[in-house]
Amino acid sequence: MKKILVVFILLITSSTAFAAKPFVSVIKDYYESVKDIRGSFVQLSKLKDLEKELTYSGSFYIKPPKRMSWRYEGNESQEVYINEGELIIYQKKNAQAFRSKYDERTIGQTPLALLRGFKDVQTNYNVEEKDGVIRFTPKQSNFNLRYFDIYPSKEGFPIKKIVVYDKNENVVELTLSGVRINTGLEDSLFKFTPPSGLSIIDN
Repeated sequence: MKKILVVFILLITSSTAFAAKPFVSVIKDYYESVKDIRGSFVQLSKLKDLEKELTYSGSFYIKPPKRMSWRYEGNESQEVYINEGELIIYQKKNAQAFRSKYDERTIGQTPLALLRGFKDVQTNYNVEEKDGVIRFTPKQSNFNLRYFDIYPSKEGFPIKKIVVYDKNENVVELTLSGVRINTGLEDSLFKFTPPSGLSIIDN
């Protein structure tokens, strides 16, 4: 479960004038006006080795370029925080939390680059468009990500779906809804405050 979360939390971003100019240029322009993003998501994880399909839903909060929080609802509820290069996954049901670090080099090789306003995306990815879908393929082959596809939306928030494919033939599909920008998100949304007695496990 933890591995699944790490794969898809590193995603999101796009723009409305998609058809008018190159995709990357549109996103750069879009991010000029974005201070924060919030919305809902549905995640479908297709796990080849386990021969399973798992569905999750919840809400997300983003303050570009370095802060995110994902809140999973239901029986497998979890909270995911990314703040200044630190990742924390809190599993309330199991009373445990995991912490990892992300440096600049690692961030540049993942879809998290999208959340940083596409500043260096063409350095790390080959970008191509086909049948209205934008595909990002890492230039370095040592990363577990094969590629990911973005399905642009022409209404409201510019992304409607992101699909991530890894080298183990797993697929993670993230569909967004109810997205709003610049609502004045509080910094406390991105800071994990552990309950009394909880130990954080460092990876």
